[in-house]
Amino acid sequence: MPVPLLPAVLEAALKGAVVFVIVALAMPFLRRRSAAVRHAAWAFAVGAQLVLPALALVAPSWGAPLVERPGWVADVLTRGPGGARAETGSAPGGAAPAAATAPGAVSAAAPGRAGGVRDGATAPAGSGGEDGPDGLPGTLAAAWLAGAGLILLRLAVGTAGVWRLAARSRRVLDAGWLALAHELAARVGISRPLTLLRGESLALPVTWGVVYPVVLLPADADSWDDEQRRYVLVHEMAHIRRFDALTHLVAQVTLALFWFSPLVWLAVSRMRAEREHACDDYVLRAGTTPSRYANDLLTMVRSIRLPSRRRTAPAFAALAMARRSEFEGRMMAILEDDTPRDPLSRRGIAGGAVAAAVLALALAGFSPLAARDGGALAAAPPEVPIPIVARETADVRSPVTANRRSPVTTGAQVRGGPVDSVRPPQRADDNLAAILAQNAASGDDTLLAVAIRAVPTLAHDRQKSIVLAHAARGALRGDAGLRDAFFAALGSITSDDHRTIVLVHATANAQGSPAVTARVLRATAGMRSPEAASTVLVNVAQRRLVTSDSLRALYVRVADALASDAQRQLALTALRQATPPANP
Repeated sequence: MPVPLLPAVLEAALKGAVVFVIVALAMPFLRRRSAAVRHAAWAFAVGAQLVLPALALVAPSWGAPLVERPGWVADVLTRGPGGARAETGSAPGGAAPAAATAPGAVSAAAPGRAGGVRDGATAPAGSGGEDGPDGLPGTLAAAWLAGAGLILLRLAVGTAGVWRLAARSRRVLDAGWLALAHELAARVGISRPLTLLRGESLALPVTWGVVYPVVLLPADADSWDDEQRRYVLVHEMAHIRRFDALTHLVAQVTLALFWFSPLVWLAVSRMRAEREHACDDYVLRAGTTPSRYANDLLTMVRSIRLPSRRRTAPAFAALAMARRSEFEGRMMAILEDDTPRDPLSRRGIAGGAVAAAVLALALAGFSPLAARDGGALAAAPPEVPIPIVARETADVRSPVTANRRSPVTTGAQVRGGPVDSVRPPQRADDNLAAILAQNAASGDDTLLAVAIRAVPTLAHDRQKSIVLAHAARGALRGDAGLRDAFFAALGSITSDDHRTIVLVHATANAQGSPAVTARVLRATAGMRSPEAASTVLVNVAQRRLVTSDSLRALYVRVADALASDAQRQLALTALRQATPPANP
């Protein structure tokens, strides 16, 4: 079940709603413009809705969340195929991570939900609690797939019906029809090869095909006079000239993906109506009398009700010349004398495409779903194993517990600190932390500096650790000023567990810098918990960041100061195993 796709579709639908609302608000101002302009506006909006999920993968994020994200969404996004959470990899060089040897250790891929796992407990794979993906989201995904499948099935059945019509039809070889078609194709501006077919029991002319267009004429088409032949061919060729078969296909695919959005249905309906109006404008510009054209269309629409013609009604994969549901509006547009009927110019098409692309790119980076109850506030930085030692373990001095391997959890299941685990975060602080985390990961040094300096103003250590974990890459690989600000903000975190999260991310982004390693070791020396301090030291050793005698001496001094003999021995053993004797 493609549950992880559902949040992306929902967010894209919300963003697409903004596009549709903008186009709908613009319609009163386009009332005095031609139908081709209005059709283009709706077509660009539908196209923008279709590409928004793909653009969201590459567009830079911006803005603040507006709508609360359901709890199961954040949980689903951390799951791999089959609903199981992805396991963290081993440490560099094939060494087992520190969590595998530390008593009661747990590890995490990124700072996320504090308090998710306590005392080293492991959440079963595929479980999602009340909001898990096996309940409501699975049902929603099944409903979405069912709706999309029905619409695509309708399109497939319509396409098969068109193929059957073509197989049962005969190619038009009459010299009069072919000469007229050649003349009108040159006048309308069609260079693609056009095929004329005649079908049995067909009430209306029908057009389909993008590369090799086909016009299917009713069986009684030979009885038409020259004027009726002319305007029927002009109308169908207008569809071909405007690539209406292509925009119709795009609309059907968009409708399949976003069938639950009433705005998509509205946009597709308006596209269809304006498309026919635009083709009618081609006919009227060619000199056809509006009253004659309207009367003949009325005759065609009435013929659809005949029993012998119902089985050949237009399919969803083809463009019919008339539909009963749209007839009244078309008659009014045809008979109005002062209606603009100009086609859309190439400059207008290019301008509309650019405007739609800019709007789609801007909306693609906007994330309207906010984290729920202090969940994943922003996109997590690259996965880094973060061993965190549980306090509530057996006596660390016991040789039995010192060699015991504890269950390992991954993802956002990080145990909260002693303060934050019993006090729920505030909504305003969560929103601020989300914005700061996005700024910290934006790659802009100015935004990064602002985010780091704002960390001490946050109320909870969990929020501070999230922002600093996002800031670690840019701050520790930037100039000395950003590095100093980073470690100064780290000093505002009082919980050793959350300091450990930040420091392990710092070791992952140290890039072998002796200055960064020294700052990490000095920050570790200030920790009260020997378990948390040894976790950071083991990560420093396993990443082979101790590259000089001075760093080795500092590492040993911090390890010797640990209050726990077991944790001291663990840190020193990791140094001996991972670091050969260093040169000055």
